[in-house]
Amino acid sequence: MTLRDPKSLPLVALGASLVLAPLAYLVSTLVAPPLESDDRVQLAQMAGHPDRTYLFALFTVIGSILLLPAVLGIVRLLADRAGWLGYLGAGLTGLGVLVAIGDSFGLFWDWQMAEGGNRAQMASLLHRFDAAAGVSILFTIGGFGIMLGCVLLGAALWRADAVPRLAAAALPVGAIANIVGFASNSRVVLDVSAAILLVAFLPVARRLVGRAEAPRAAARRPLPGTP
Repeated sequence: MTLRDPKSLPLVALGASLVLAPLAYLVSTLVAPPLESDDRVQLAQMAGHPDRTYLFALFTVIGSILLLPAVLGIVRLLADRAGWLGYLGAGLTGLGVLVAIGDSFGLFWDWQMAEGGNRAQMASLLHRFDAAAGVSILFTIGGFGIMLGCVLLGAALWRADAVPRLAAAALPVGAIANIVGFASNSRVVLDVSAAILLVAFLPVARRLVGRAEAPRAAARRPLPGTP
């Protein structure tokens, strides 16, 4: 496999996304300002650490975006080995990831709200936005989509014996822990969830890259009867 072999690039790109997505999440929480449940206190923390807040938002967005090709990579690995279980899980997870991408961009809004304006008014606006039924129901649907979808994807990986059982079980655990971490504003839980997702994704990435290398290795193999 080389960069001159275009047929290998899609699998390599999907494999890379499986590794980079949890790493981006891990970096985002490592650089994040202290996370608080009270909106006014949270904005104060962000105002005190504007650069860290921006990096937290940036790497969270990057991690969320990379989750979409990561899900496609899992589907590519499963192919027809898991039937409807894998496709249904991927569909639900993909829907949840799209919502998560939109949600993660809201961190840039928080970053700017913390930078200026009346702190009490900004905190009140942030609270109203988070509590608005028309917004919260979308985030709730997205969160449940990711959790249920990853449970089905983990079951599909387990059933198809496509990766080690530990990786298959780690997928739903890491996804659920990630959502719990954001909901509880816990950097520790977010760090743990990123590590668990990396454990789940690495074997899938290795299998995909291995598939990309297989055709080239076969092409180098001499034909029977040739010197």
